[in-house]
Amino acid sequence: MNETPTPKPEPSRASATAGPIIATFNRVVQLIPPKARLAVLTGLLVLVGLAVYTSFLGGSATLNLICRHDLRSADISVSIDGRTIYTDHIRLLFERYGEKLSD
Repeated sequence: MNETPTPKPEPSRASATAGPIIATFNRVVQLIPPKARLAVLTGLLVLVGLAVYTSFLGGSATLNLICRHDLRSADISVSIDGRTIYTDHIRLLFERYGEKLSD
């Protein structure tokens, strides 16, 4: 009975690089205390869910920042999708030689 030896298939490059990655992942998981692994897994699932939601279902928005100013005052306005969210008027009073200048 002569059997011809069959050559062993060589692992592909993907599985060759996946081995060290999986080993590193396992080491990182072992560093987390067993009771905390459930919390870490839950947090990870929530983050992935939020990432998927914002990527595909979140939609887009337009943010407008408007700043009109001269040297002593500024008007700032923030609007999102055409609706004004925040407005403010900032005024700077200079002091010269210990005296406050009035408006």
